[in-house]
Amino acid sequence: MTSRRTFLHIGGVSGWALLISPLSTAFAQSQDHTSHAGHVSQPEVAKAVFPSPVTRAADAFTNPLFVPGNSGLLGVMAVQAPLRLTVGGTKQPVVPGKSPASLLVYGSEQGGVQRANPTLLTKKGQVVEAMLANGLTEPTIIHWHGLLVDGQTDGGPQLSVPQGGEYKYRFQVRNRAGMYWYHPHPHASAARQAYSGLAGLFFVDDDEEQAFRDKLGLKLGDNDLPLVIQDKRVDADGQLVYRPTDEEWKGGYLGNEVLVNLTVAPLLKATPRWYRLRMLNGSTARIFNLVFFHGERSLPFAVVGTDSGLLRAAQTTKRAFLSPGERLDVLLNLADIPAGQFVMLKSLAFDPMHQEGGHAGHGDSGATINWPDGAEIPLLKIAVDGKVVSTPVPLPEVLSRFDDIQVSRAKARPWKLGWNGKDWLLNGKTFQMSEVVATVSRNDVEIWELQNESQGMPHPMHIHGFVFQVLSRQASPKQQAELAVDRFGRAASDLGWKDTVLVWPGESVRLAIDFKHPHAGAQTFMFHCHNLEHEDKGMMVNFRVA
Repeated sequence: MTSRRTFLHIGGVSGWALLISPLSTAFAQSQDHTSHAGHVSQPEVAKAVFPSPVTRAADAFTNPLFVPGNSGLLGVMAVQAPLRLTVGGTKQPVVPGKSPASLLVYGSEQGGVQRANPTLLTKKGQVVEAMLANGLTEPTIIHWHGLLVDGQTDGGPQLSVPQGGEYKYRFQVRNRAGMYWYHPHPHASAARQAYSGLAGLFFVDDDEEQAFRDKLGLKLGDNDLPLVIQDKRVDADGQLVYRPTDEEWKGGYLGNEVLVNLTVAPLLKATPRWYRLRMLNGSTARIFNLVFFHGERSLPFAVVGTDSGLLRAAQTTKRAFLSPGERLDVLLNLADIPAGQFVMLKSLAFDPMHQEGGHAGHGDSGATINWPDGAEIPLLKIAVDGKVVSTPVPLPEVLSRFDDIQVSRAKARPWKLGWNGKDWLLNGKTFQMSEVVATVSRNDVEIWELQNESQGMPHPMHIHGFVFQVLSRQASPKQQAELAVDRFGRAASDLGWKDTVLVWPGESVRLAIDFKHPHAGAQTFMFHCHNLEHEDKGMMVNFRVA
């Protein structure tokens, strides 16, 4: 699991004391949505010559892509003992030539090795124990995004712990192998806390996944790489700014920099072979329209997995949408790229479909939004050298084996995604902490019919505690419909097992969900939009499985 790359280009975690030290009140104003990550005075650093994002060309992508190592930020940790995750502050340079930015992180130590936002490695069937220690001056809680856990472990806002509080987790990993993640979920401040840095990756392994890696010669940290893609708003001093306007609470908060693994204008030096890229959209609101370009030619790539692990078979495509909270597991064959040439991963321009009469990312007094919602954005340069490590073997015809959810006797449950001129709503409801708006019978299978009104905007809808299978898309906009790989309107990114799905204005998406679970008693979970500004403003409901 050791990466040959280092943390040097972003400075490394700057001292364990910072991880557990008291935090500035700039992080603590949970009821005041004008707060930001805080400005901490730093010694003057050398100013780098760095092209602006608006004019950034391929030759500006010179910063080595940050890949998690065994320690420090996102340090890889095989979970072998109870974890203690302490929420605290640190400082990291985000933009080259700027002062280190104040960030929030989950600090952890195991075997004398210190990590921040550790990348957790687990196996299916393993029991995980973790303690959250809240070093913030406001409530927080960890949500295990995509994991099949009980309601008390899931980490919804009802479970938030106050300053100085602790919360103990103990759960068995029931998921298929895949890349999951963890992040905060306190009500009304989840977006700001996640935006300020609180998030980590959670890998699950199993025999099927191991066989897949062995077959293709994939090694985590080498040619099997996590890519966390997210935008951040950075001021002139290199500090993160989170100050949504009323319009941005409505449409979503966009950044003026787009980072991959916290790297601005990243460069991955690659060899001519298979590369597995496990992508997570970690933005609060921005959607990406992913395409790989070799010169002016878009390259085919194989979608081999989605949110909750491998597909039955690889699906070849040239484009895929990735909305906040979603993951996409792809294979890119670089064997035919001549030495000295490169491939660019971009988000291709698309219609963001703000039919509600607004748009995300107006900007505030401290920043200009370089890339409007739906703009073309260069994300990652992959430079290929001439060294052949191994000749790519053909993809196996079968990647994974699993059954479809049987829906012949399933109950249909409609969900209307709407806007009343003030709030985003689910079935006419906005979030109330103690209100349960839907009760599902334990062991039942339901079809959830997500209908987004035409005068709305795209919503990435996320369910807690369960995963689902997308049955169909209907009335999809052209940019989505042309990605269909079957007669049900599903794109490659809709296949397999999912926990988050993007629903466009005017579109209807049908999901099959099996509510079988092993937990005792009634369980309460969340269903919400993963545009985190929408979530914080109440586009979220409780549902109960009893």
